[in-house]
Amino acid sequence: MYIQLWVSKLYQTKLSILRILLQSTFSNIVKGNMQQKGLLILGNGPSLTDTFATTDLKAIQSFDLLAVNNAANDDKFTEIKPKYYLLNAVTYFQEDDELNEFYIQTNRTLFESLKSKTTWDMTLLLPFRARKSKAISSLLVSNSHLKIAYFNQTPIEGFAFFHALLV
Repeated sequence: MYIQLWVSKLYQTKLSILRILLQSTFSNIVKGNMQQKGLLILGNGPSLTDTFATTDLKAIQSFDLLAVNNAANDDKFTEIKPKYYLLNAVTYFQEDDELNEFYIQTNRTLFESLKSKTTWDMTLLLPFRARKSKAISSLLVSNSHLKIAYFNQTPIEGFAFFHALLV
């Protein structure tokens, strides 16, 4: 049983190495750096509304803030001024002809909010697949306060020590 588990982990590790070599990009990637402040990740929708209703805004602003998904559509977005903004769902980077009307409108609303409301420097954290998105390119050109940093989404499996080396 232990030999079978070891062989399975070895196989998973080899596949992960192959995925990293074939699917990952190593330039303009998010770099880890030491922060003076803690990082607070803000959701969106009802959880973000609840956070604003139950937490003092000054307490929230004592952190570096990371907003996600459609948080820019919230009225409090311009008050909290997040330092980072994460978009990860593939629908944000697909062309309109690949989406239904709901996602087309959702994306337009979000990108317009990011374009018009962001008056401070903010880093967009995007997966590498977003590099070819016309909407993202247009957004970056339209607002000089928006910077970009990419991250790899390559899954890593196998031996725990191998995973620990890469994370």
